[in-house]
Amino acid sequence: MRREINFKMSSLEDGAKFLVNPPRAFAIIIFMAGVIFPMYWLKRKDKYLGILAAFMLGSTIGYKVYIGIFSIIGLLFLSSYFLIKKKYKFLYLLPIALFFSISMYVPSNSNAGGLYFTGLYIFENFVVQPWMRLERLELARQIYLEHHNWLRVVEYELIFIYLFIVTVFGTKLIGLIQTKKSLTSFPSELNVFLLSGIFVSAVLGFCFQQQSGGPNSFIFLVSVFIFSSFYTANAANYWIKKINGKIFYIVIVIVILIILTSTRVLNVLFVNIQSIQKEKGNIITAEELAALSYLKNNTPPNAIVLVEHSILTADYETPYVSFLSDRPMFLSSNGTLSSHGINFSDRKNTVDEIFLSYGSKKVAPLLLSNNIDYLYTSTVYSSLPQDVMSYTKTEFRNRDIFIKKVLKDKAKAYQESHDKIIK
Repeated sequence: MRREINFKMSSLEDGAKFLVNPPRAFAIIIFMAGVIFPMYWLKRKDKYLGILAAFMLGSTIGYKVYIGIFSIIGLLFLSSYFLIKKKYKFLYLLPIALFFSISMYVPSNSNAGGLYFTGLYIFENFVVQPWMRLERLELARQIYLEHHNWLRVVEYELIFIYLFIVTVFGTKLIGLIQTKKSLTSFPSELNVFLLSGIFVSAVLGFCFQQQSGGPNSFIFLVSVFIFSSFYTANAANYWIKKINGKIFYIVIVIVILIILTSTRVLNVLFVNIQSIQKEKGNIITAEELAALSYLKNNTPPNAIVLVEHSILTADYETPYVSFLSDRPMFLSSNGTLSSHGINFSDRKNTVDEIFLSYGSKKVAPLLLSNNIDYLYTSTVYSSLPQDVMSYTKTEFRNRDIFIKKVLKDKAKAYQESHDKIIK
């Protein structure tokens, strides 16, 4: 079988793509500001700067839970550092940040579930990816495990850990090449804050999984990747200064770094270009953009929109209709709701009743009782019952999307006339 370089395995080396996630991007910006303010706070001893820093770090959990957890872990260890140094007047940072974090986390994540221990599964699972052709290593480890040859088991686990960390973190490992002098480039408080968050997030990402929402604990490692960049940049800056004047060595180092990092990035770039050219993935067409623009500019700001998820499946996972139209949805991003343990079964049943009832007389009462103002669905594939047309008005229609406005008076009259027939 022919062997070839393959970039399908998960990696963070092209990790800039993780900033495509808007909540994470916002959380990181706020986190950066929240880190800068405590440094000024420590220098100026201004309690208002401390409160502002606590608010910013505590609020990151409202954008991305994993960044928020990193912030709280860092503040917890920083508070322990202050206790050891007897700097008691700085201890108020943690309780204030905790208050903001809990007040933002609990309302939407109280049913999201916790973590459970998975041991070294992430490393073992990584090695058996087909394109790595290393399944025999895991088979050998299992044989040694069954024969209680613990030394060989440990040997293989260490090999798996090494392969995973080198492959996934790539050039970020340069941040480990530090000296005592290079670490002093950062204040000791910042080192305590960042290194504690990096270490605990790494343990959580390596050895735990979520009870709900799928294997998202890997995102803990995204936090490690992003914030370890501080130390990668610091190490690179320190060692370049150490070899100052030796242009040849600097050029060699730069070329090696480019070779190590550009191949995966270029591969992902070409894959994305091919996906766009072949119209793979979730692509919002010009026709749908026009429909979203109509919703945004020609409907009341508080109008409730119902999307037909059985056809427009992308909105089932990502609330793009709500985001781009700036309108509230009756039900959107079911996958996210499910991962947070939120029970939306009643609304899902309502949506199914409306779009999949095939002429059911329950549609008008459901639209009225749920105060739904607009129906957003496909022009070609919609399964909207035919009798709904009598109390809705087509306000927008093109090749891909049509938007129907629910005429509340006509819907009510339709419902009353149907009730009379039943009686």
